[in-house]
Parts: sequence; structure tokens; C-alpha cells
Amino acid sequence: MRRAYGLAEEQLREIAAASEGTVEVNAGARCPTGYQFEISIGFDGHERVEAGLRVRARERFLVVIPPTFPYERPCAFRRCRPPIPASRSQIPGHADHRGGGEVHRGAEARG
Repeated sequence: MRRAYGLAEEQLREIAAASEGTVEVNAGARCPTGYQFEISIGFDGHERVEAGLRVRARERFLVVIPPTFPYERPCAFRRCRPPIPASRSQIPGHADHRGGGEVHRGAEARG
């Protein structure tokens, strides 16, 4: 399993390096189904469209690496968080400390 984890981490870090900051990879951790990595993908500057998945300017995903990687595909899941209001001023005293903010659409992802 360490070999699968090492290969997956190497490939994710290569993607992040080539992305010029669009993709960030956090340290992996063992989970019941193999290993998982939290990655974040920046959507800032992408065109908004009416159809598609609503995403923040930077959205977090979990990538689960099975022990049989690369012979079995990893799974990716979007981290679930409550939606951020269009205007924070709509909620008196609301402070969002999670980052994020502006909502972008049109990115395709499963989760």
C-alpha cells in the first residue's frame, strides 16, 4: 500500500507544481479505504455560467487513493460546507472564517 500512496502523492504534487498555484495538495493520511489527500483547486477568474456546479473561488476536495492504485481509480469528493450567502450583510453579525467567498459556476466535479 505504501507504493500506491507514494505514487499517488508524487502524481498529485506534479499536477500541483504544473498548475502554477491553481492546485494545492495537503499532506495525506491513512483512512479505512486506503489513503486520502485534501486538495484545493482555485476557480478564481473562470467564467460564471448558469448551469453547473456552484463552487467558491477556491474549493477543497478529498481524493481517496485505493490500496490497488494505479490499477483502480481514486475517488474525489467535494468537501461539504454550508453555502456562503451572496451578501454577508444579509446576516447581521455573520463572520465567515473559512476563506472562500465569491461563488463561481461551471466547474465539473463529482461529489
